[in-house]
Amino acid sequence: MVTIFNQPANTYLSNTPGGTIAAAASKDEVVQWVKSLEPWKTPILDKVMSNDEFDQEVHQWGKSFRIGFESTLATALTDGVETTVEVASGDALLFQEKAVIEVYETLPNTEIPDPSTREVMWVTDINGDELTVVRGFGTTAMAHDADSVVNFLGTAEELNSEHTEAPRVRGIRQFNYPQRFQAKLTADKRNQNMPTYEHESNPLLADFSEEMLKQKRLLERSVFRGVRKQGVGNSLPSMFGGIDYFLQTNVVNMSGDPLDFNALDNVLADIWEATDSAEKLTIVGSMDTIRILDQSIPDERREYTASDTEVRRMVTKYHFRTGTFEAQPTRNVPNGVLYLLDFNNIKVRPFKGLNWHTSGKDGADHAVDHDVKAISGDFTLELLHEEAMAKFYNFDGVLENYTTTTP
Repeated sequence: MVTIFNQPANTYLSNTPGGTIAAAASKDEVVQWVKSLEPWKTPILDKVMSNDEFDQEVHQWGKSFRIGFESTLATALTDGVETTVEVASGDALLFQEKAVIEVYETLPNTEIPDPSTREVMWVTDINGDELTVVRGFGTTAMAHDADSVVNFLGTAEELNSEHTEAPRVRGIRQFNYPQRFQAKLTADKRNQNMPTYEHESNPLLADFSEEMLKQKRLLERSVFRGVRKQGVGNSLPSMFGGIDYFLQTNVVNMSGDPLDFNALDNVLADIWEATDSAEKLTIVGSMDTIRILDQSIPDERREYTASDTEVRRMVTKYHFRTGTFEAQPTRNVPNGVLYLLDFNNIKVRPFKGLNWHTSGKDGADHAVDHDVKAISGDFTLELLHEEAMAKFYNFDGVLENYTTTTP
């Protein structure tokens, strides 16, 4: 019996106990074969794949925004007499006539209101980004610095008067392009009838089964890292943008610092302030990144499930004040990147009639002795409510740099 030892690539033993190693060319083939035996699981794609087809080259969807209640002063109020309040560009849409607003500065280096600077005002007219107000409405009128906070508190209406129009805003249109994933395999009739060490039946059919799984894996990878690009007729293909392309609001550059729960907690709190979706998020990262989170919890605070034959040393759910979040490892996110994703708002949609499908050419129909099998599919990504998701990147992604202990 031949015993094969693990060796670095291109380093081979010439002899082993009980036999002789194969020639170098054969070993190269075996090495490539072993490398190809990857587990083609696509857990993220399984969660976001949709049968909801689209039928346009430019796929559009609406992105709505909840109306805000807060702005800032674009210019300072130099005294307690001025009645024109200019808010940040475009933010006058958040207010209405007869609105009650408060203006205040924050304590140094914080977002905490300074109560000594608080003034309440009443809005009588809106023109562009300028609010005409009654100053010191129940409070003392005073000067305010630029960038002071302006909050909408509600409305106050005098008797026997007309109601005023409520503020409302519309969303924006997002769009993405379809991308075609495809591959074909060709095999001579003779090769198809020659069993191999890997496949005892038809090698073409076995290889094609593996290829279909590989294409799904590549689609999942593009879900994260794809770049949106418009195609040019028959000369250049179109591509869809992935999560990285559309997720722009809550993106945190850790600047090489270690990943910790405080960073996650702070972003989750921001998402909670802006949306109602924080509790729907899943923590997604590479296996090492998820293990970093496991190791970040001191052992003395873990609750182990142990018996004489097994011990559980993993965390499947993390409880924050904003909600409870599961962890999902994936092979398609590099170390040093972590996502907080809402799978309910991520969709991979197939083009009409072009979901995964196979085609082929039998050699007997074309007077040749080789067959062709192909797989292809046209898909795009739709990302809704990206402001309710988050991404952390450029943190220390080396597992060994984090404290690890054994119970």
